[in-house]
Amino acid sequence: MKLIFVAFVAAILAESIEAGTLSRADEAILKNNFAYVATIDGTLYSFKKKTTTFEISSALCAEFGGKIWEPKDEATSTSVQETFRGMGGHGAWWVGLNDNEVEGTWVFDSTGEAATWTNWAVDVPVPQPNGDGNCIRMKKDGFWWDGPCYYTA
Repeated sequence: MKLIFVAFVAAILAESIEAGTLSRADEAILKNNFAYVATIDGTLYSFKKKTTTFEISSALCAEFGGKIWEPKDEATSTSVQETFRGMGGHGAWWVGLNDNEVEGTWVFDSTGEAATWTNWAVDVPVPQPNGDGNCIRMKKDGFWWDGPCYYTA
């Protein structure tokens, strides 16, 4: 089973969850940080309770062997969005794409490959005058918004 963590998502070791072998420390982290865990099309998703910056979310995902969610097609994006909306989460979560290297060229964080599918809101992305808009947040409606990575989601 692949481990993917949705936006303010963090990954959890699927084998540990299924086997019930999480350490007490990991159990405490899960109870304090994660509101919901779901399996969608064979991939484990974990949704954080609290909003954090992109950097903190990414580090938390990596700590558990995962990554921030990288939507690659509409069907998966819709499934994740519907699951997220159903859990009553806050307004947005991080998407694992950035345009750090070339403004307007959005690539996956884990591979650096260019995105071939996007789901921007109307009139987005917006070039940021100070170059801060390098991260993407997906809102409950499923549309993407670019903005500074120091925002929280």
